[in-house]
Amino acid sequence: MRRQRSESIFGFDENTESVHIEIACPGTEEEYLSLENQTEVSRMISELTEVQQRRIRMYFYEGYTMREIAEKEAVGLSKVEKSISQSIKKLRKQFDL
Repeated sequence: MRRQRSESIFGFDENTESVHIEIACPGTEEEYLSLENQTEVSRMISELTEVQQRRIRMYFYEGYTMREIAEKEAVGLSKVEKSISQSIKKLRKQFDL
């Protein structure tokens, strides 16, 4: 089983492909990401295209790198990067970040 990413989906560091939570809210990250909020994030992800959902799931939940996703789907790395980036922008907009 691949290790899960502990990072967020709201920022992108292209050198490390790491993602960080950048939510300005009081309390700890654990408090913010309660079951209710996780359900909301799942709902928001379900509004993405099927391709975006699959790539978000692979990248954030299954721990694949963008390069591995591109190889698995037999597409260029730039397509995967763009897809995930656009997905993040949509999710950020829904979160009003």
